[in-house]
Amino acid sequence: MRGYINNRGGLSWTAALLSVSTLALAAGGANAQESQGGVDSIVVTATKREQNVNDVGAAVNAFSDEQLRDLGVESSTQIAQQSVGVYFAEGPLSHLPLSNIRGVSQNDFTGYLEPPNAIYIDQAYISFQGATAFQLYDIDRVEVIKGPQGTLFGRNATGGLIQYITKAPTRETEGYVKLSGGELGKFSSEGAVSGPISDSLSGRISGLYSRTSPYIDNRAGQDLMKFNDWSIRGQLLWEPTDAWSDRLILSYSDQDHNFAFQHSSTGFDPVSGLEYDLPMDENYYGNCEGCDPGGYVDTDGDPFKVAQDAPGLFDAQTFNTTNILTGDLSESVTLTSVSNYVSYEYSYQEDSDMTPRYGLLGQRTGDYNQFNQELRLQGDAGDFRWVGGLYFLWRDTDDTANQTFGVPWLDDVLASFGEIAPGDLLGLGNEDRLFSDFSMETTSYAAFGQFEYDFAPQWTLIGGLRYSYDSIDYSFVMDEFLDDVPAAGAFGTTNFTPATVGDLAENNKGEWSGQLALNYKPRDGVLLYLSGNRSNKAGGWNAPFTGGAVLPLDQEILTSIEGGFKALLADGKVQFNASGFHYFYKDYQGFTFVNLATLLTNLDADVTGGEVEIVAAPGEGWRLRFAAGYLDTMADTNVPTATGVRDSVLPLAPKWNLNGSIGKEWPAFGGTVSINANAVYTSEQYSEVLNAPAGRIPERIIGNVRVAYLTGDESLQFAVSVRNIGDDEKPIFRIPTHVGFTQNMYDQPTHVLAEITYGF
Repeated sequence: MRGYINNRGGLSWTAALLSVSTLALAAGGANAQESQGGVDSIVVTATKREQNVNDVGAAVNAFSDEQLRDLGVESSTQIAQQSVGVYFAEGPLSHLPLSNIRGVSQNDFTGYLEPPNAIYIDQAYISFQGATAFQLYDIDRVEVIKGPQGTLFGRNATGGLIQYITKAPTRETEGYVKLSGGELGKFSSEGAVSGPISDSLSGRISGLYSRTSPYIDNRAGQDLMKFNDWSIRGQLLWEPTDAWSDRLILSYSDQDHNFAFQHSSTGFDPVSGLEYDLPMDENYYGNCEGCDPGGYVDTDGDPFKVAQDAPGLFDAQTFNTTNILTGDLSESVTLTSVSNYVSYEYSYQEDSDMTPRYGLLGQRTGDYNQFNQELRLQGDAGDFRWVGGLYFLWRDTDDTANQTFGVPWLDDVLASFGEIAPGDLLGLGNEDRLFSDFSMETTSYAAFGQFEYDFAPQWTLIGGLRYSYDSIDYSFVMDEFLDDVPAAGAFGTTNFTPATVGDLAENNKGEWSGQLALNYKPRDGVLLYLSGNRSNKAGGWNAPFTGGAVLPLDQEILTSIEGGFKALLADGKVQFNASGFHYFYKDYQGFTFVNLATLLTNLDADVTGGEVEIVAAPGEGWRLRFAAGYLDTMADTNVPTATGVRDSVLPLAPKWNLNGSIGKEWPAFGGTVSINANAVYTSEQYSEVLNAPAGRIPERIIGNVRVAYLTGDESLQFAVSVRNIGDDEKPIFRIPTHVGFTQNMYDQPTHVLAEITYGF
């Protein structure tokens, strides 16, 4: 209970927000929605039915295709820059995006576990983290729904969810072609064609190709950070009657990247045992000043120069097919079926030691498959609206991990730590290889229902319940080889399979999620809401592929209380939203990195926070947006200090997150000229739950500017944009390895792009 007592003041957010809403009502006027040239509103499906975003009693950010274009959002992870409280780690690498919504994250990057923030593409849940990194093209809108969404969207929507909605086939012929290119050797081409095939059948086909030339100079090998991505999507929409439709979506994508982490040496605090960044003049290991245990130091400090003997490589293929069947069973009841299958395969290699020496080469492959099916009915009886359904998920993940140590390097490292005498390992061979083979199969069933009841003209009661049952089987086998000869040396072997450990490798559990909420609409354009939610994330096991015990993980349970308001003010020219929340987090799956392997343990945690968003259209052609988010998090880690123990803040959870944009358009040259500038600020944060100083990610500001010209017939647009305009060169993600060095990742440097788009 200590964390709750420390944060007890956070529950006063609701009262404060209700007080602020009173002022908002006074400023709003009686006819706030009867406006001309006001702020844009978007229809979303946050409640599994279409609603104006301002009528949803939850914190929702929605972005149309035009807004995404003006903001320069081109990938699934870049949406985080436009939504406070949302963060994606690993930036341009994109091989495993680690999402965080309001402090809720699963930053174990081994990939086989499901994140607690659900990702949906066209109503279908994507359970593989790697498959959620993709380029956005031919997109209709993106919806970011914050806070637990376990009732309607199921387990693993503990922190919230992001929905990417692609454009559907049309009954009229339309399409576009877009070309862009610029610095860093960037080039991309995308396009789409849509139209009727017959009286009842429409089709759409769209595709994308993009590339980036290497922009990291590697003094010990090939230059790095080269990307080649392509994707294609085909759709058919069959509408035999006005009441029934069937939409089939097939997509395939291929990602081919090379990449590099940047090296920094670390020492260990004598009390806590946590890593800290080693000063250049400190000879911590007795080998050289600023050096890691293997004797290497990066002296230039340039994030775009490295010296690595092996390139980082990532290659992935994703096949995704979704079928959405919708039919009106009566005037008030609709049936929806969403069927989805995903196949995701990847291969991965990293120079884990990040030096020109043959030290540690990490290699992994994965073969993932999933099928999920949702059937739901929803009805509208005027004052009473309801939705109910059944859900099924099957997912299977098969991974291999090859961790190969150069024996001379390993001898130096272990000798630096005092584990062996120098030279003890020499003569055993050239390389020590740990081969791990692990798999996890999940079968999940769920039933859910939710209602909305207008029990008075201005009041709506919302209630919902979901019950899920998960059956999970896990297998992990690790063997050690010296020069390909089986051995039981420094790391030993591990055999964790259902046949050998019985029930320990199985995790069968039922769990419930629920919601109870109250909405109040004192007048048109104003909504006040208060809600309580309970949601859960599936359990699992860790994968210690450099030695150690396989530890089971219990399910996470998150219980939240949230209050907020949405107000359309100043004759529809200002939208003012705010929310405050407190999370009680039981068995949070806390992540850290120990001995070059991920480690997850269950901890209790608390989150208190609030968000404010203001969108304004103060004059003809002007659009302004500002949003601020605050988080106060605590995880019960009990890290030793000189004066006792301390708790930690949750990883990837900056205390402050601000973003804003300003746009202006005006008639010129027979068409329209527009300019849009946006920026995001995040305060410092940590990459893992123990808050090692070497895992501290510094505060940073990223800004972008885009200038465009649209011809009078709106068929042709030219644009120039500048990305990372301040040339921020701070790390965006850091991994303390616990063996004397940290892996660092950086965003792309400042670059200029030009684009041309033709639409018909």
